[in-house]
Amino acid sequence: MAELLNKNAERIIAVRGNCDSDVDLTVSVFSMPAEAFLFFGGKLIHASHGDKYDIDHLPKGKADVVLYGHYHTGFIKEKAGVVVANPGSLSLPKEGTAKSFILLDEGTIRLYDLSGALIQERDL
Repeated sequence: MAELLNKNAERIIAVRGNCDSDVDLTVSVFSMPAEAFLFFGGKLIHASHGDKYDIDHLPKGKADVVLYGHYHTGFIKEKAGVVVANPGSLSLPKEGTAKSFILLDEGTIRLYDLSGALIQERDL
């Protein structure tokens, strides 16, 4: 898997999760910080694993979008004017949610199931 990901390193922005350890950093040519702030489509996006920040514990400051995993339940919601989204999980979804992932473009966030069917979308 590291070889496949490393071939696309210039396209990857990753944050560390439960199973990412120091050994993962030795085989990956891209970094995996605990959290990342991104400017995309005129929006400030905060991405983290979700063990510290989630829909009930938003990061301090003004992020337009908060992305996190941790709970393996895919959704797109809004709280206090912030779009909060969880991509779910491709391999271990929980609470009856579909195997899912999120794609962002400059104006929309979309949640898809593994077959590519749109589950949910929201303008940013």
